[in-house]
Amino acid sequence: MQLRATLISHPNLIRRLPHNRKEPAKNLGAAIMFFTDLFTLLASLIEFIGALLIIGYMLAALVMLVRTGNVMTARLLVADGAIAGLSFKLAGTLVKTIALHTWQQILMFVIIFALRIVLKRLFTWERTRLQK
Repeated sequence: MQLRATLISHPNLIRRLPHNRKEPAKNLGAAIMFFTDLFTLLASLIEFIGALLIIGYMLAALVMLVRTGNVMTARLLVADGAIAGLSFKLAGTLVKTIALHTWQQILMFVIIFALRIVLKRLFTWERTRLQK
């Protein structure tokens, strides 16, 4: 009777008993959450690099515009930066698919993915048009 009272008053003691089968499932869940968080961190880092690329190219285009006054070259530089940055951001979005668990998350992923693809195609078209 005293063992039962001890187990009720100290529920963490049950986890320490060798017959408890919940421990491996808890460890597996913790491992899955760790890797999910790791992939989310990796995806955020990749997307951040993409954002830095876009900002860097835009600043370079602004400097070139101020120095030379050539609008066409500055627009080409911005288009190149947007294409490169969106490629990184698209890769980051793909890495995030590992962490999708609900239909709402999957729908948001599809919308963001489609929007980034459309933007990348638009900037590629703009770059081709400007080079003619």
